[in-house]
Amino acid sequence: MKQLDAALQPEVAGSGQPAPTSAGAIVRHARVVPSFMRPFVKSALPSVHGDVEAHELFNWQRQGLPSARFAAEMREMIVARRRASFDVIWNSPIGVRLTDEWHLATSGTERARLLALTRSAGFTQAFPSMTLRQVKDALKMPVAELLGLLARIEATYWVGQPVGARMVALAPQVSPNVCVDDTFRAAVEDCLNAAWVKGLDIDDLRFPGVAGSALAPWLTQQIAKPSLSGFAHELCVRLIAAHKATWAEELEDLLRHALVDAGLRPDHAGLQRRRELFLGRFAGLEGATLQAVADVHDLTRERVRQICEGLLASLRARPLALPALDRLFASASRVMPLSATAANEQLQRFLGEGAGIIAAIDFAKELGVAPPIQVVATRTSTSDGIRSIAMLDLAVEPSTWMRVALSEARRDCTFVGCTNFIRIAGILAIKEGVAQNEDTLRSLFERAPGFRILDAESGWFTLIDSDISAAAARMRKLMSVAVGSVEIDAVISALVTDDAWFYRDGAGRGLAMPPLHVMTALIGGWNWLTANAHNKYTPKATVARDALSPTEATIVSIIEEHGGAATRNEIAARLVVLGGVSNMAVSVALSSSPAIQKLEHSIYAIRGRPIPAQGLIDARRRREVEVGRNAPLEGAVDLTCPYRFSVTQSASMEPLRRQVVYLPKFLLGKIYGTFAHKGESLPPINIKANSQQFFSLALSANKAGVAPGDRFDLVIDMPNQNYEIIPAKATPPPL
Repeated sequence: MKQLDAALQPEVAGSGQPAPTSAGAIVRHARVVPSFMRPFVKSALPSVHGDVEAHELFNWQRQGLPSARFAAEMREMIVARRRASFDVIWNSPIGVRLTDEWHLATSGTERARLLALTRSAGFTQAFPSMTLRQVKDALKMPVAELLGLLARIEATYWVGQPVGARMVALAPQVSPNVCVDDTFRAAVEDCLNAAWVKGLDIDDLRFPGVAGSALAPWLTQQIAKPSLSGFAHELCVRLIAAHKATWAEELEDLLRHALVDAGLRPDHAGLQRRRELFLGRFAGLEGATLQAVADVHDLTRERVRQICEGLLASLRARPLALPALDRLFASASRVMPLSATAANEQLQRFLGEGAGIIAAIDFAKELGVAPPIQVVATRTSTSDGIRSIAMLDLAVEPSTWMRVALSEARRDCTFVGCTNFIRIAGILAIKEGVAQNEDTLRSLFERAPGFRILDAESGWFTLIDSDISAAAARMRKLMSVAVGSVEIDAVISALVTDDAWFYRDGAGRGLAMPPLHVMTALIGGWNWLTANAHNKYTPKATVARDALSPTEATIVSIIEEHGGAATRNEIAARLVVLGGVSNMAVSVALSSSPAIQKLEHSIYAIRGRPIPAQGLIDARRRREVEVGRNAPLEGAVDLTCPYRFSVTQSASMEPLRRQVVYLPKFLLGKIYGTFAHKGESLPPINIKANSQQFFSLALSANKAGVAPGDRFDLVIDMPNQNYEIIPAKATPPPL
């Protein structure tokens, strides 16, 4: 059995132990910093994977190159250590050559900038003698990122001395023992109990057996010992990483092993090209056709096919466990049918960054694995006519009524998180003309994969992975702003503000509202929450504010700035005028966000927090000013002399000449006509009799320095038909 080349072992956060070696393997560049930095790295770099000695950065013999993240951490440590005396490094020649393969180590903006510079006469020849400062100024990159780029370029032509060869079997190596804590042991034991680990073949490509034994039994014996050998520790780290990996991460790992199995050394000139071709073909949202990949890399379609087929052949030649792909397909089967876009959104945590379900299905087919879901073309009507869109459905469809029942149940659970037998029976009767009794439906759903009964007596059930539902997403939004524990009543009110629970798809058929005890059972299945005996919930870890949409996050910030309660005008002034958000979007956010609660008309607070008494009082006062409720009595309005009152500058997105400022209601019918500016520096304004709209006042106020949505005082002199604008005094900054 072939042993994986140490050069391309999976980069699980950088292994901390030396790789098994024998005659023939190679010493590698660690891609952390370029070699001119060697004199400036004096001491070992500590990490969770063990100390990395300075000489190892250019003489890497461990089993697996440092991952991009691990390399960046070491690089930042080096820069931080030398920051006080960095002048000598700034003035050092970089000594890095731009060979014909330099572009393989770069991508995106860095490649474009460097390519533009190489077109200058003499730049390529002068590059090695340039100082770090000169290169930084030319490429305009942070120093840590620049050192990483130079290290990757240098690694394309770096050739070390032979120190080992590919072995024919995995065997425990003599290396320093590693002490592990109970947390690490628990993580390993969790992996060893997983079905995919127990089923590993002794000849598995990524996790072969050790010393004639399958990996799981051997590691079970090792983990029981007081300490682990470096070799066993690395296997455990790799196993944990594979157990938690997304599909995107697993695909990268498979590619590394395929390249090694194909016999390509790390310094092979075409290695990076093969990586790009393979990932271009099978990564991303939908992958790419052979011709599309060929066009990008200026190759023939046949050449791309040969390279991709060669790597696939390496993967097919050995038993291969695919836990991330299996998890992805199992989760996808529970939510079908869906559009490809909706599936990618719901399955994001299984797919990983930038990956799509269609590309995963295509890869499985090419590998010879039959996916449980399929891509079908569904025709749909749009504003541009009939279009064909990619839909995903089960590869083997059940009977028609069963398929409809499963589909409706999954759709309900996607929104609310649960549904019940009676509702599904009613939908079947309406849509399919089929009447199924409760026992038949119970039998179907109890046997269907992915379902969990919440209340057997009333027939409520949910998806096992219901924490990907819209209800769970709304709960995360609530917990991202809540202070302390949240009562079940607040949770329910946060959930039902989503009008999809009552009305959906324009069909007039709302979703089923679960009773309190069912809702409690549903939330109890979300392992990121804890509940006490009084049904008060708190998150086990802080929920980040990025669970909120940008509009929701801005509204929360505005409410916090106003002491815990803000008026709608104050919220709209920030979002509509400064943020470019439409009034309709503001109304939707205020009415449907689980993070925001309406205290009373046009006054809002943050849900999950105590109602601020003083904040509410202040908000009421501001609201009274906004609507002109503090109007003087009829007899107190004397318009025989200049009269001063407050108005609000327009916050409309219309051009200034079309914007209007509203007269307070208590002055309606009393002030009218055309008024010239008292100082004659601003244009005239006018208001019709029995109208509240001042025309041209928004333009004049703008010229007077009044910001959109701000309050200002207006002085109207009815006898002389003139006016004066007095902007509100700026609030002094806090001491």
